[in-house]
Amino acid sequence: MIDTNLYKPICTTLTPGDAMRAYRENFGLSPTELPQKLGTTGETIVQLECNQCDINQELAQKLSALFEVPIERFL
Repeated sequence: MIDTNLYKPICTTLTPGDAMRAYRENFGLSPTELPQKLGTTGETIVQLECNQCDINQELAQKLSALFEVPIERFL
């Protein structure tokens, strides 16, 4: 996802879980494909995307590498 001038203001209002969902959808990954790529469960992904828990440092690093964006998007 490219940081356009339009995207930057939206990005600052997204929670880490919202950002994770947006990147997942933008990359065309289903909720079952993403956990396979990250080595986690679908239940964890759902909880994170619904902002029921925080994304830990290790998972944030994996998301950052997968989506090629700064880790801060997920923390």
